[in-house]
Amino acid sequence: MTRTTIAVGVVDNDRLSLEMLKRIVLQQPIFTLKWAVSDSAVAIQSCLDTASRPDVLLTDMALDGMSGAELCKLVHQMAPSVRFVGITAFPQTPTSSSAAQRPFGIVAKDNFRAIPAAIVNAMRPIPDQAGSNGDSGDNAKGDVNAETHTRVTVPATPRLSRRELETLRYYAQGLSTNDITDLMQTSKGTLRSYEERALAKLHARNRTEAVAICERLHLFG
Repeated sequence: MTRTTIAVGVVDNDRLSLEMLKRIVLQQPIFTLKWAVSDSAVAIQSCLDTASRPDVLLTDMALDGMSGAELCKLVHQMAPSVRFVGITAFPQTPTSSSAAQRPFGIVAKDNFRAIPAAIVNAMRPIPDQAGSNGDSGDNAKGDVNAETHTRVTVPATPRLSRRELETLRYYAQGLSTNDITDLMQTSKGTLRSYEERALAKLHARNRTEAVAICERLHLFG
């Protein structure tokens, strides 16, 4: 299918800058503004949800609580199809040299006119992950893991049950399995089931990674 517009998500904790970035996106007929938010956690959730996932994430590199680089790295891990353009007062080349790094444009905050071109450039096909028709394979079922080149299903915004989240929260606090079963008044087998279901929903390889994802997404509150 031929792509007609580029869907853009915007995150900037400065309200004035956010409004400016929104206007820049809306002024370009080849762009569609998916959303514009000031909270990095909301941006992450929006990128994970397939219904609101943008083609390009336009982000300030100096966010509150999480740098733009950290935000992009986390989104890339769980939604590899998203590309990135960073806005910064200190233009520089991204420090990551990983082969898995998605196209990442850097634009100076005083050079807003360069943003549209940076967004378009970020959408250039990646040889290892482009489909045979030259697009990014967005119509396939799931995304491509950038490191293994295998297709995986990317979860929407994780929806853990109360007990699943409670299990990970207790582990995050350093409690033992015996302590947690006592607190939750459940068996080790049931506790293991809560943990395994949570890992599956988060697409985490182990408990440590699952806890890290929950903390990044502020799921623990």
